[in-house]
Amino acid sequence: MCYDIILKKINILIEKYTIKSICDYGCGTGGLIDQLAKKLNKPIKFTGIEFFTLYSEEKRPQNRKNIKFIDKASDAFKTLLSCKDKYDLIITSFTLHHFKYPIAEIQTINKLLTKDGIIYLLDHSFVNETEENLVTNISSFTDEIIKSFIDQFHRHFYTLDEVLDLFKCINVKILESNNIKDSIQKIEIDKYTKHHLEHIEKKIKFIKNIDKTILKNYFEKLVCIEKELVQKYKIDYSNFIEIIAKNES
Repeated sequence: MCYDIILKKINILIEKYTIKSICDYGCGTGGLIDQLAKKLNKPIKFTGIEFFTLYSEEKRPQNRKNIKFIDKASDAFKTLLSCKDKYDLIITSFTLHHFKYPIAEIQTINKLLTKDGIIYLLDHSFVNETEENLVTNISSFTDEIIKSFIDQFHRHFYTLDEVLDLFKCINVKILESNNIKDSIQKIEIDKYTKHHLEHIEKKIKFIKNIDKTILKNYFEKLVCIEKELVQKYKIDYSNFIEIIAKNES
């Protein structure tokens, strides 16, 4: 469903603006940009930029002439920042809560834009309307606490107002800012929950290997509470923040 939301919006942006190049900032294994390249039957250049080293080249789409992948830690990325070959549209989806330094990342994204270029941001949102929402946010905070101690950063989910505040660090015009509620079925919530419980089991295994007793004991209690809540109330990832901004630098 997330791909559907993004694809629909990108189609609208392409029709409205002159989009000749698209960058997916935080592309992961490249699934989204691959879908865009397949479904947008237009002469557009695509670039995926990833900042986590766990996504190797072998996991990304191969042999697509109009897609280029760049690791943020590479010299190629440094060259990209200094050259004039920028992007008409930068997508950053489900990345904001992973940014250790969100203001710096947003400023970097803006540097990669052409004059009048567009930023499209989509991420999970901080909503407390249901028991599932509450558990989802508790889980997000738990990850933030654990990863802050081991320097593998994960922030809690933001509200729309918090993200708009972050965007004040760059010279852009906010064209749209929306809270989106995706209509999902019970089977999808069950799928989210199953996947998240698998993630919790991985955290439990990781915590067992921590050598600092204070942290180990604290993390074990946190994750135990998280697991009980997820099993009882489930997880809901159907609330999103959407922001579209135009570069005015």
